[in-house]
Amino acid sequence: LYIKHSKWSPDGSRMMFVFTNEIRFANKYVELPRVKDIYVVNSDGTGLKRVGEFGNHPLWHPNGEEILTNSPFEDRPGNSLVLTDVETGEERLATASMGGSGHPSFSPDGSKICVDYVLPGEGQGLLNIVDVASGRVEHIVQTRVTDHSHVGTHLHPVWRQDGKQIMYASDATGTAQLCVVDMDN
Repeated sequence: LYIKHSKWSPDGSRMMFVFTNEIRFANKYVELPRVKDIYVVNSDGTGLKRVGEFGNHPLWHPNGEEILTNSPFEDRPGNSLVLTDVETGEERLATASMGGSGHPSFSPDGSKICVDYVLPGEGQGLLNIVDVASGRVEHIVQTRVTDHSHVGTHLHPVWRQDGKQIMYASDATGTAQLCVVDMDN
């Protein structure tokens, strides 16, 4: 069994992690069930709580009360950007303007989400920002992607704490490097 995607809550009072048997489980044990669940626990180790199943790449909402994932949602095709309330397990769409993909990242104030997407087979990666309130999507970066495998470089955009920049990883030149986009606030 594996623990992945561990992250502190914005105020540092809790931790989130994914408990999974997904990688190599069926091959190793030739059986199911598949487990891929999000848990939270207080920073002192008390209060362990299962939040629910998830799709991919969870992160805390800046409010510290919800977790964002790329997950199936109701009748929408593929994955969506889904927020799950840590206490109740209730789910809602973070936005209906785009599907869930890549490694989403909230702006510090929670008003925008930056999402990366690698075009299958095309060697191109995109960074898009969605304004959560209006649903407006803005394309901010298109870059070459050399190796998007699990041993390669993933874009993984992340906002600076003051919201003025987004940093992402790139291997567009054939060498892994960090890049920064200035944001107009």
